Amino acid sequence: MHFIRLVLLRLLRAAISIASLIITAKFIGVSLPRDAWVLALSVIGILSVFLFNPTLEIFRAKVIHLRGELSKQEADMAISSYVTFSILIAVLAIVIVAIAPGTFAAAIGADASSALSGETGRFLRWGAVYILLTQLINAWSAILNSENMYVQPELIGIGTAALNVVFLLALVKDIGADALLWSTLASSTLQVVLLALLLKRSCGTIFVTYKLNLAYAWYFVAPALPLYFAFGAGQVSLIVEKNLLVLAGAGAVSIYDYARKFADVPFGVITATAASLVGPMLAKVNVSQDENEFIRAALRHLKAFILILLPITVVFSLGGSTLVSVFFSNSASVTEDDQHLISQLLGVLGWGLLGVAIYAVGSQTLIARGQITLYARLGLLTQVLNIVISLFFYRAYGAVAIAVAWGLSYGLTGFLMQYYARIPAGSILGAVAKTFSCHLVLVILYRMGGRFLPAKFEFASLIVLLAISSAMSLIFIHRDAKKS
Repeated sequence: MHFIRLVLLRLLRAAISIASLIITAKFIGVSLPRDAWVLALSVIGILSVFLFNPTLEIFRAKVIHLRGELSKQEADMAISSYVTFSILIAVLAIVIVAIAPGTFAAAIGADASSALSGETGRFLRWGAVYILLTQLINAWSAILNSENMYVQPELIGIGTAALNVVFLLALVKDIGADALLWSTLASSTLQVVLLALLLKRSCGTIFVTYKLNLAYAWYFVAPALPLYFAFGAGQVSLIVEKNLLVLAGAGAVSIYDYARKFADVPFGVITATAASLVGPMLAKVNVSQDENEFIRAALRHLKAFILILLPITVVFSLGGSTLVSVFFSNSASVTEDDQHLISQLLGVLGWGLLGVAIYAVGSQTLIARGQITLYARLGLLTQVLNIVISLFFYRAYGAVAIAVAWGLSYGLTGFLMQYYARIPAGSILGAVAKTFSCHLVLVILYRMGGRFLPAKFEFASLIVLLAISSAMSLIFIHRDAKKS
C-alpha cells in the first residue's frame, strides 16, 4: 500500500514540474540563457550527487536499524553528526563554487571566452546554495521515512513544486531565464523550512548539533567509500555528455534537456521510490534471512516498476511527436526541426527507462545484502559503458547516441546486479518480456488506428492509447498483488 501511494504522490509531484517545462518552453525556449541554466544546474547536481549520494545510500539503509543497535541518545547523536557533517561539506562546496564559477563552467563545456561561460558562471555563483538545500531535503526526508512517515514529506514536496510553478510564472516575463534560478531557490528554501518543522514536531529535533562527533559521522561515511568510485564515474559521464552537446552548437543542450525533462518524471519516481521505500523494505527482509521472501519481494517490485512504466514507454515511443507538438507548439524559438529531434530522443529515452527500473531494483538488492563493493564496481561499469557508447557513436548519431547509451548501460548492469544478488535471471527476463509483448500489441492497435483516423484525431488517439496501456498495467499489477 505504501508503495502504490508513494508512486502516485511522486507522479503527481513530477506532473506538476511539467507545468514549469511548458512555461520555460513558451517564454525562454531554446536559447543561450537556458543552455547556461541547464549547464549550471548540471554542475550543482554533479557536485551534490558526488558529495552526498554515496553516504545517503548507506544512511537510508542504516538509519532504520540504528535505534535497535544503539540507545536513543546515541542514535540521535549519530544521525545529528551525519547531518551536521554534510552541512559543513555543503557550505565548503558553496564557497569554492562561488569563488571560481568560471572554472566549473569550463569543466562542463562552456568556453571560457564565450557568453555561455559568463551566463553559466553567474547562475553558479547565485545557485550554489542549492547544494545545501538539496542535501537537507534528502537527509531529513530519509529520517522521516525511517519513522514510517512517507506521505507527509511527499505532500510538502508537491506543495512547494506547485509554488515553484507559481513563482516561475510570476517572474519569467520580467527577468527571463533568471526566473528559473530564483523560483528554484525560493521553493526549495520553503521545502527545507517545512521539513524542519515536521521533523521538530515528530522527532523533537532537526538533528543538527554543535557537538559534532566525527566517529558517529564516520559510521555512515566509511561503508560508502567504495561507492564514490561509481558515483564519481557517473558525474564524469555527465560532464562528457554536456561537453558533447555543447560541441553540437547553441541550443543542443536545451533540446536534449527538454527531452530528458519528460523522461526525468518517471526516472525520478522510480529512483526515489527505490531508494526511500524498496531499499529499506528489502533490508528488513534480508535481516529476517528468508531467502525465498527476499527474491519474491525483489521481483515484485521489479515487475511493479516495469508495469508502471508501460504506459509511459508506449506514449513516449509511439506518441512522442504528438506530445512534443502539444507542449512546444506555442514556443516560437523551438522550431519544427527541434521538435522532431526532441520527439526522437523521447522515444529512445522511453525505452531506456526500462533499463533504469532494472538498475534501480538491482542496486537496492545489492545494498540490502551488504554487497556494497560489488555495487560500486557495477555502478562504475555502468558509467564506463555509458561514456564509451556515447563517444563511439556520437559523431554518427548525435544526441540519439547519448540517449541510447543511457538506457543500455543501466539495463545491462542492472541485470548483472540482480543476477549477483541471486535473483533468477529467467524471472527478470520474463518481467521485461511481458512489457515488450504488451507494447507490441499496442503498436499494432495504434498503427491500425492511424490508417483509418484523420490527423486531427492524433491527440485523441494518444489519450486512448494511454488509457488502454494504463488499464493493462493496472490489471497486471493487481494480478501480481493477488498472487503475492
